[in-house]
Amino acid sequence: LKDKEKKEIYYIVGKSKAEVLASPYLAQFREANVDVLLLTDPVDSFMVQALREYKEFTLKTVTSDDIQLTEKSEEEVKKQEETKKDFKDFLELTKNTIGSEKIEKVELNEKLGDALGALKTPANGVDPQMEKMMKAMGQAVPAQKRILELNPKNPLVQAMKQEFSSDMKSEKLSQMMNYAYNQAVLLEG
Repeated sequence: LKDKEKKEIYYIVGKSKAEVLASPYLAQFREANVDVLLLTDPVDSFMVQALREYKEFTLKTVTSDDIQLTEKSEEEVKKQEETKKDFKDFLELTKNTIGSEKIEKVELNEKLGDALGALKTPANGVDPQMEKMMKAMGQAVPAQKRILELNPKNPLVQAMKQEFSSDMKSEKLSQMMNYAYNQAVLLEG
């Protein structure tokens, strides 16, 4: 990954500087020392929908799945694939426990730093700031489910996975799954 090949400007949209700086999605950018454009003005949601490029640079949200700031070894890629397989049933149960009316799916994201998890807008979805603005203007906002991303490195996610392995019908497990979702909602503001 050579910096000269990268032609992307990364951005994050939120209500305030404090809110966007608290986002777990910024962890990988901090680690890689990559700048991110903080967009906190209400009109910014509209702006990034209309302005996809600036000069030869593509604007890309920090929640994109395909961001790779550092090269991964074959071993790291293999380990990541094994983790996905190992968590597959756990993630499905988490989605069913929280409710498919609230979330579209549950995924793993190792790029969230120390955070438990985060909510992400699906590709081509309306981000939360845009949704709030549309409601404020009296426009109909289509119902939209979010994607819950859990950090497999987080101790609570690991505890949830361990509880899942021992008793998948545990009330404690159900409470932890709902806690993870509510934590992500709170973190989003």
